[in-house]
Formats: sequence, C-alpha cells, structure tokens
Amino acid sequence: MKRKTVTLAFVFMMISALAYGPDDYEMILKTGSNDDRVELGKLFYGVCGRVETLPPDYIKAVKLFYAAAVQHHPNAQYWLSKMYSEGHGVRKRPDKAYVWAFSASERGDADAQNLLGVYFTEGIGTEADLEKAAQYFVRSARQGNAKGQYNLAVCYETGAGLEQDAKKAVDWYKRAARQDLPIAQYNLGTCYEYGIGVQVDYNSAYSWYNSAANLGNSYAQTALGRLYESAKGVQEDPIIAANWYRAASDQGNIAGILKLAEFYDRGYGVPRSPSNAARLYAKAAENGDAEAQLRYAISLESSADGSADIENAKKWYEMSAVQGNENAASSLKIIALDSDEVKSRAENAAKTEFVFKGLYPGMPVEDAAYTLEQILQKDKQNGKLILFISKDKNGNRKVSHENLVEITGDSSGKVTNIFIDNSIADILFETQMISNEKFISFFSNKYNLSDTTRSETTAFITADGRRAGSQKQIIYKHESGSEIVFYGSYIISRLKGAQDPVKAGLCKPAGSFAVRRAAEK
Repeated sequence: MKRKTVTLAFVFMMISALAYGPDDYEMILKTGSNDDRVELGKLFYGVCGRVETLPPDYIKAVKLFYAAAVQHHPNAQYWLSKMYSEGHGVRKRPDKAYVWAFSASERGDADAQNLLGVYFTEGIGTEADLEKAAQYFVRSARQGNAKGQYNLAVCYETGAGLEQDAKKAVDWYKRAARQDLPIAQYNLGTCYEYGIGVQVDYNSAYSWYNSAANLGNSYAQTALGRLYESAKGVQEDPIIAANWYRAASDQGNIAGILKLAEFYDRGYGVPRSPSNAARLYAKAAENGDAEAQLRYAISLESSADGSADIENAKKWYEMSAVQGNENAASSLKIIALDSDEVKSRAENAAKTEFVFKGLYPGMPVEDAAYTLEQILQKDKQNGKLILFISKDKNGNRKVSHENLVEITGDSSGKVTNIFIDNSIADILFETQMISNEKFISFFSNKYNLSDTTRSETTAFITADGRRAGSQKQIIYKHESGSEIVFYGSYIISRLKGAQDPVKAGLCKPAGSFAVRRAAEK
C-alpha cells in the first residue's frame, strides 16, 4: 500500500507539473511556486524535455530562475549560475556564476557541486584549484549525479587533484555510464580498449562505444568505426566502419572526417573518390587541424584529374607547418623548388653523370626529394606523404620512402648514394616483380650499361660481430664514375633466432639496387 501511495503521489506531481505552459509565464513568475518557476525556466532555456518545442527565451528563463534563486531555491541558483557563466539572457559574469553555484552547492544541490568543480578546474570566477575541484566532484558523485561521477572519474584517471587510480576511474565511469551519460560510456569504452584500469576487452569496449554512439557521441562513433576497420571485438566490415565515420563526420568530428576521407582515398568501404576525399580534407583543414591541412595540401598538389593547384597547396602546407607539422614543413621546402630548374639541372648532369628518372649522384638532396615526389605519384593513394627528410647517424641528410628509398647526402647536401627497394623499383619501372636477372637486363639495356663493365662480388653479412652469411652483388660502372649495384640472393648461415635479415638491416632485398659514387664503399 505504501508503494501505491508513493506512485499515486508521483503521478499527481507530474500532472501538476504539466498543468502550465509558456502562456502562464506572468502568473508563474509572480505567484507560482519556486519549483514551478524552475521547471518553466528550464522550458524557456530549452532543456525541460517537455512535448512543446520552443525557441529559447533566455531572458524569461533568467527572470524565472532569479525569482526562485533569491528565495534560496538551490536548483534555481544552479541554473542562474549557468546562465551567468554562459552569458545567456544576462551579461557574462564569471564572478556571479561562482557565487550562485557556491550558494547552491552549500545547500546540497548535486548539479551545482559538479558545476563548482568545473569552475575550480577552469578558474571561472575563482582561482583554479584542482584539489578543490575534485572535492566538489566527490560530493556531487556521491549523490549519484552522473556528470559529477564522470568528472570524478577523469580526476582519478588523470591524477588531477587526486592520486591517480585507474581502477577507481573505471568504477566511477561505470556509475555514470549506467545513467546513459554518453561521454562516460565513451571513456569507459576506451578503458576497455586500451586496458586502463581493467584488462583489455574489445567486446566490452564495443558495447560501451555502441551505446554512446547511438546516443549521438561523435567520439564513440569514430571509435566504433575504428573497431570495425581493425576487427577488434567485431568482424572487419569496412562498410559499417565507413558509416560510423560518416556519422561522426556529419557532426564535425575531425578524426571522423579524416578517416572517412582516407576511406574515399583508398576506396575502402566506399567507392574511391579523390574529390570526396579532398572535400572532407578541406572541411577539417578549415577547422584548423594540422594533419587535415597537410592532407588537403597533398590532394591539391597531386590531383589525379590534372587540376593540381600548387599555389593553394603551398598555403595549406604553410598553415600546417606553422602548427609544428614537420612533414608539412618538409613538403613546403620541396614544393618551393622550381620544377623547370630541377629539370634543367638533370639535363646538364646527364652529360657527365649517370641519371635515371631524373635522379643522379651529386644532385642537391632537395632536388632529389622533389623528383621522387613527382615520379612516385602512383603510391600516394593512402593520402600520406611519401617522403621523409631526416639525418643519418653521421648527421648527413637523407630522404626515405618508409625506408624503401634511401638517399644519403654529404655535409654539403649533395647526394652520394641512392638506394631503391625492389618494390619501389617496380613502381619506377613498371616491371611487376620480374626476376632479378631480367630486371638487371632491362635496366642495363634501358640505360646503355656495357656488359664489359659488369662485375660480381660477394658481400659478407655480419651479425653480432660475426660472419653470418653472404649476399651476391652485381656492379656496373658508368662512364661518369658512378656505380650501379644490383643486390642479388643472400645466404644466411649463422643467424640466431628467426630474425629477418632484411628487416634487421643485415642485407638488402634481392631485386633492389643502388646508384653511388665510385668512391663510396
């Protein structure tokens, strides 16, 4: 009987709460109860959840909240604090926002205690104090406030104002997540995905991401796309991954935009469309994301339909470089070179140097980078930079294609050695992995290398200071003085473990070649 009485009382209260509407504003403001003022104020603020849909009227909301707040209604004070902090219906006053939140908090309002914790975290109306912030999050969380529980979990995860404790963070994330707070569900998903405070559990990560994603959280939507792309907790499904990335992208989530653009670049989960990829890169670039600016610049520079916009690409490379993106800075240096000047240097060098595909020993490293950037366009479908300018252990500059192309330079910035991996050789010469001997024959015929200059040698492979095997090398000498070295088969006789000798850097893949100055050994 007691439960029935409580239920009937609750129903009566709800009917009473729904008995007024926007037209009752004057009456509620002047003679209504403080509870009614708060509920109608929330309706004008836009968070009441009532059937009516109204455009916000912040001025009326402020008046209703104020009328109840001065009569010490805690939740009215909380809402009034929010409006002062946001500048809705009143001039933004952080000091008043703090005062009203403090008053409501002292009267036990859990929403206000959480809000006061945010103010202490961000220094709104008071000095920033992470320890005080955590204390207020604790008070709010213990009353069951979902946002307070979430913020307390963040404190435990990051060590902000409290001793870092990942397990306690997970516990409080769970409490908030069970109240359908999307951001808490997303963070709990990340804990399960990466093993923060719990064992890695992709199924649980998927479950919480899915809940948050369906509640509209764009970070969770991107995370779900990642799980479907990488087959973690679910079967790989590029179409579903693309759909989740699209959902996040539609909300302006930068990571979602970049992933969807990458899918369009690759034709993975969606039909390949460089134009759609470029459009999405532009969208993210315009929002100031450095990686998006880099990728958009690449799409402008290497447009497949012949509509390359070099000047615009320079602008976006520069904007990305200003934000500290080293790849963008390198590309900006490369693209700044005048291509006609580079071609002219190659033509002049052809009289005295061995030149293949515009590359030759003795050319400036920057020229080599530019030249490779042009001839390896076919390998740009993933939307990422091909070239990375760095230094070797002696401080000499070099350019690499993910270690598949290595160009070593001397202290003056001149190329001394050009190494081309077999897979990149296939791109350069469209040989499609023919046998090593056939490739050598093809290459020597193409560049008029005389068999009279051909020699073979065996290079020893060493591991841990001991001889571990050997590799066959075929060398042609060019009249310019350069040497062309073709790397052949290798034999490993003493190599501990299952270490791949190529990946270990002990030898070069068969079918690779190098062009070097004769003096370099």
